[in-house]
Amino acid sequence: MDLHPQYNGSSLFIHYGSPLITRSNTVILPVKTGATNGFEVEALAATNGAVKWVRTTDYILPPDDGIWVPSFSGTLTPKNRLYFPGAGGTVYYCDTPDTTNPAPVIGQMAFYGLNHYSNNINTYVNKVFINTPITSDRYGNIFFGFQVTGNTPQNLQSGIARIDFNGVGTQITAADAAGDGAISKVVMNCAPALSNDHKTLYLAVNSDANGFGYLVALDSRTLATLHVVRLKDVVNTGSAPP
Repeated sequence: MDLHPQYNGSSLFIHYGSPLITRSNTVILPVKTGATNGFEVEALAATNGAVKWVRTTDYILPPDDGIWVPSFSGTLTPKNRLYFPGAGGTVYYCDTPDTTNPAPVIGQMAFYGLNHYSNNINTYVNKVFINTPITSDRYGNIFFGFQVTGNTPQNLQSGIARIDFNGVGTQITAADAAGDGAISKVVMNCAPALSNDHKTLYLAVNSDANGFGYLVALDSRTLATLHVVRLKDVVNTGSAPP
């Protein structure tokens, strides 16, 4: 679904949440409901488009550069669990996405601990944002980038999160992943990618201040850094490797 009506006559500065399709032929659509924030998830029967259920989400967009809007993107795991972003860096999940009204039971997870979120909801909602699509591996573990814009009780820093099927979270800061303190976050809207054996996770990280970044390869189980490559911007030559 279209996320934002921004068009400058030659380039479309918006991104989209991709439709998901379950094995039972239910189409899961991310839907934008407001001019800025406001999102919901709709489940439709693929055969005739009939609405099976609708669920709103409190997801809030991360701060952007005022030009383009990142996507609101969920994922389906091989176990048929649906994940979609929530506020404060949390993730909602549904184990019965093929159900018909009423809407299925929805659970919530936080990579830093749902108890921490519950005890400081306003702080996390205003300062922690999922800023990439969510990726699932073959085992049902999920990965995403998150952006932190202020102080939190746990002193979270922008980085990469992993949540397993049971809700246990792991994280690494973007700076630690790259081994460079100048790195500030995961690149906005950069979907995590997995190797063929699902043992390696790939993400791009960058520095807002200095305009350069790295491709990082992490152990998908521990998020330990395996490899780092400095990226070269052929347009902005100042970001090229030294």
